[in-house]
Amino acid sequence: MHTKMPSSQLDGPFVTKYRTRTFLGFVLIGLANTILARVSHAANYLIIPYPKAIVLLLELLPSCLAKLLLPSVFGYIPQNLRLVLLAGLWLLVKFVVSATPPNVLPPVRVLMTLLAASSSAATELCCLDLVRRYGRLGLIAWAAGTSLGQMANATWPLVLTSSMGMTLREGTGYMYPLVFTILLAYFVVLPSTSPATGNGDVDLDNRYTASYYDTSLMEATSTTLDKDSRKIARNPGMLAAVTIQYLPTICLASAAQAMVFPGVALALDGSSFSSLLSWTSALAFALYLGNFTARLSTIPFRLGNHRVVLILLAWMVALLLADSIFFLGSSWVVLGVALISGLLGGPVYIEVFDGVLKAVCDHSDCLLNLGIVSAGDTMGSLLGGLVGLLWEAAICSMTVDAGRFCHRARWNRDYSL
Repeated sequence: MHTKMPSSQLDGPFVTKYRTRTFLGFVLIGLANTILARVSHAANYLIIPYPKAIVLLLELLPSCLAKLLLPSVFGYIPQNLRLVLLAGLWLLVKFVVSATPPNVLPPVRVLMTLLAASSSAATELCCLDLVRRYGRLGLIAWAAGTSLGQMANATWPLVLTSSMGMTLREGTGYMYPLVFTILLAYFVVLPSTSPATGNGDVDLDNRYTASYYDTSLMEATSTTLDKDSRKIARNPGMLAAVTIQYLPTICLASAAQAMVFPGVALALDGSSFSSLLSWTSALAFALYLGNFTARLSTIPFRLGNHRVVLILLAWMVALLLADSIFFLGSSWVVLGVALISGLLGGPVYIEVFDGVLKAVCDHSDCLLNLGIVSAGDTMGSLLGGLVGLLWEAAICSMTVDAGRFCHRARWNRDYSL
């Protein structure tokens, strides 16, 4: 029988190193995966032949479907092989997108958009499944990494086109190091054993890990979990209870943030910015900076009442909608509201998946639950984005204010969703 390490040893440098590697590993994977998806989407230039709403559907709907369908497939693929296969798919996307200029017929570019969206969703599902062995700290790190990636996505198109004089398609050259980053983080940075050197049940500080699994992180554990996930038998009662409890919360939070960006960007007061790309970059950066800050704060703190957060988020969205009509303040006020929206919505992702993992981490339907709730997150982004675009179109058709980019004579041609 294995014994737990004394608390004095748990506070030692070995556990500090373990936590550091866990945090860094998941941050790197989340960062690289988020940027990879945006680079491939931007390089496809689907915004040229299709309306923004169609582009949003092409980028998000495949992700939602992949999260619902892949849990039944992942059980047959060894965990160490999953990210390797996904890396191969990312390299395929990079090769095809780089070889496909914008004047090529859209079906090829649409196919690559679908593949990139599905690959990104599959990577997220892999990491959420992997979080079961690394605890709450791994979940926080993954979420923070995705927010960091969104912040990068808000800025790199502006830097690439305005500062470096390159096109968005030339950004595909950075996909190679991003794919390498994912593999490096998984196989080298992430620790492969528990602080008990893979031999004992260790409950790291609950503030950091929540101890989703008290088992070893050795290969034997991975094999057992993969076999369990192949079981056809499900627990419908547990699945329904977890879905009903957490799905509406994450869906509403994602929808509210999508209303902020990309939803109503053109209808808001962007008069302080000279180009559309600089305005949308600032708006997105403010939103995801709030996300990133709030998610990091969940290491020592936990989110309170979800209902209060959703109500406050609704007020932030209402303020932006009012600004889109009446111009209540300056562009900087809008950015402040976007920042607060990110601060409110950021922790919801962590607390929702923390609750799901605590409820079903030791059940054979855990990965399916994770996929359903994660699909709800994506569906919320899709619905919020579509509603925002409809509102934006309505406001722009009824107003003539020069402060709105939809009424300016010149737009930045590199703008995309």
